[in-house]
Amino acid sequence: MLDPEESDLTDEQREELKNDLRRFWGRVVYFTGMLAGFIPLILLPSTIFTAGAHNPGGAVLVQGFNLLTVLPASVLAYWSRAVAAWWLVVDGVVLFCYSTLRNVPGGAVDRWELFLLAGIPLFLGGFGLYSQMNRWPPLLNRRKTR
Repeated sequence: MLDPEESDLTDEQREELKNDLRRFWGRVVYFTGMLAGFIPLILLPSTIFTAGAHNPGGAVLVQGFNLLTVLPASVLAYWSRAVAAWWLVVDGVVLFCYSTLRNVPGGAVDRWELFLLAGIPLFLGGFGLYSQMNRWPPLLNRRKTR
């Protein structure tokens, strides 16, 4: 059942509201991606200085790749979502393959950490491809100036 106020909307206004909602959720996801991109930035020094038997070198590599990928690609998604999505998917697949094939000395806990760090770019890239494929509006309003 439609709300009385909503029933007065034209199809064009409904489409504009739907696009605004999609733009909002896209911004939320990629802003969360930017926040997730700061995690490797914060943890990388401690990971480098504690690398050894209990902290595999693979974790350093994965966090370094995420540092160079998740934050910049999440920012790039505001201007070019397709390029950022493919960049994140390729990074996520490479890191996922690396974390799967790598013999992790720390056991299951370190393996899950590597899977999680590889899963973040896979999720962001998958969301970008999904929203691009369904023709969601760009994250930034590109209004024409007269």
